[in-house]
Amino acid sequence: MTDHMLQEINEQPLYLRNLITQSKETIYEVANKLKDKRNVQRIVLTGCGDSLCASLTTEAAFNKVGFSTFAFPPMEISRYRYRFHDLLDENTLLIPISVSGKTPRVIEAINDAKSRKCSILSITNNPESPVAQNSDEFIYAKSSKIESLQTTSYDGEVSSQ
Repeated sequence: MTDHMLQEINEQPLYLRNLITQSKETIYEVANKLKDKRNVQRIVLTGCGDSLCASLTTEAAFNKVGFSTFAFPPMEISRYRYRFHDLLDENTLLIPISVSGKTPRVIEAINDAKSRKCSILSITNNPESPVAQNSDEFIYAKSSKIESLQTTSYDGEVSSQ
């Protein structure tokens, strides 16, 4: 029996190496554009499921090298605002991660962060998605076929609740 989670974990270093190699210039360009635009003093990452796991791992790595970084589930950002009254402001860079780019809770977190004047740099596999379109900048992760993402729908009674 194949352990798909272990398989995905083992694939991550190669995937990240390829993403950075193929998109290095774009990543630098986007990072410099945001740096010039704002005085970023902290980074907040968010995502659901595997994307939240990526956020938590990135939080640990960034803090290890001295970036003030926090990772939270998106619902905490959009629904429990009292916890973030002094964390989300014009000096914060929000990095939402979403494979589909359509996750409702991630979109809510982006909207809340925008209302607090945060800069938004999303990472998504779907450049046509609401996550990418509602961000100041986005990085196209290219880890899933775009055709498969366009058929995924989060519309419906249950997801909207």
